Amino acid sequence: MNKSTFEIRVVIKIAGITVGTFVGNLKDGVVININLLAAKGTIKFYLKNGSELWIHYELKILFDGTFEGDKKIIGW
Repeated sequence: MNKSTFEIRVVIKIAGITVGTFVGNLKDGVVININLLAAKGTIKFYLKNGSELWIHYELKILFDGTFEGDKKIIGW
């Protein structure tokens, strides 16, 4: 992540499947829609409290259940 521009580049893997590489600006939030045979849902990277990187996920994994939540990744 570039702290001066808030640009982020992430590689997403779900259930062993590489979904892709995504680039975006955390000020706007980076939303990734997942529509695979084994997984469906969304992942969002965003700023919270001005200096914390968070992820929000809502995923349904075939044969494994549903996962939803918010997690802090890093703060500076």
